[in-house]
Formats: sequence, C-alpha cells, structure tokens
Amino acid sequence: MIGERRTAYRRRINLPSVYTITGNHFSISREATTGDISDRGVCLYTDFDLKKGSVLEVNIPGVFESPRRGTVRWILRKYFNTFKVGVEFVPERRDESG
Repeated sequence: MIGERRTAYRRRINLPSVYTITGNHFSISREATTGDISDRGVCLYTDFDLKKGSVLEVNIPGVFESPRRGTVRWILRKYFNTFKVGVEFVPERRDESG
C-alpha cells in the first residue's frame, strides 16, 4: 500500500472557482469547483481536459486576495466530462532588495 506523500494540511471544501490558462496567442477562463485546498495546492473539479504541466491562475473569491499561479501535477477522469485535477501552487517570489 502506498502511503500519503503530501506534507501540507488539506481542508476538504467545495467552493466555486475560476482558473485561467494563458498561452502565446490565447487565454481561456473556465469555472471549477474545489475538492480540497492547502497552502501548497488545490484539487479542482472541471469539465475541461487539462494537460499535466499546464500553468494556470486559480481564483477562489473569498479565499485568495488575488489569483494564485499553479502547475497541473495530475489529472484523473472521473466521468465522461468531469476531471479531477491536482494543482501545485508556484511559490511567490519575495522581493529581496530591502
């Protein structure tokens, strides 16, 4: 049996969210629902087949002051048009100039 590899505490919570994927010549915003959330990432349920490694911005009104950047780490098809997606947040850069 495989043990839990996550080290951050996750809170199971279903909240409406919006994520945006931006490429060279496009920008797509889609609605999703959270499954759980932690300081390091979020689990989303969406109807869009995201690709592992995609970079996106996740906005969860009332939770984040501004959208958080993240990378898709895993995707699991739950039903024909429902996907469970694991997103790892990209650490925020800190200004070290002073």
